[in-house]
Amino acid sequence: MDDEFETFKLWRVRETVSQLCRDRGYVVYRREIHRGLGGFKRQYGDQPSEGRPSWTDLSFFVSHRDNPNDEMYICFSDEPANLRTFTRLSNILQDENALRRGGQTSRVIVVVQRGPTRSKKEIGGIIFECFKELELFTINDDALVLEKHVILTPSEEELDMLDEENIPRIHSDDFAARYFGLERGQVVKIVRPSGLCVPPHICNCTCRPKNSYRLVV
Repeated sequence: MDDEFETFKLWRVRETVSQLCRDRGYVVYRREIHRGLGGFKRQYGDQPSEGRPSWTDLSFFVSHRDNPNDEMYICFSDEPANLRTFTRLSNILQDENALRRGGQTSRVIVVVQRGPTRSKKEIGGIIFECFKELELFTINDDALVLEKHVILTPSEEELDMLDEENIPRIHSDDFAARYFGLERGQVVKIVRPSGLCVPPHICNCTCRPKNSYRLVV
């Protein structure tokens, strides 16, 4: 095992999944996302071949910004992403929820190093999602972060103005949909911020924010 590369990969994966949590509205401090490789090494170690860090050391909980009692567990699992693993985790978390007066875990993101993954699954009232290490390591998350995704609620007037038949589709298994935790039937507004183009003397566009919409199927 190349410890230098493995440490870099672990740092990169945890940084990406921390940004994913933040983009979904969970509280993640900027220092967790932007601590840098050096900060990661100081906290977790730089000898993965000796278990510093181990894969499971990277697991953590986050609370939702709008409801601190709504928690999500990021589980770096060394077990296969199968129904048996999810059921075991669900039983543990349900027991913990029953003993706690505060936050309740309603969702789990399972990050695995290899093997097949499962689509979104609900077990015991807890939703399980699964991501592979490789897709989190190689993702160009800058593109996802730059484009703000806003889920429209049924009460929003903006949704009433859209013709559902003509809204472009995005599949629920698409990585962007999985990244933002989108559900089938939801309409998401994608806001591309201004100022992303080349200098004005080269680009002829207005560079203004432009909204587009997708229906999750």
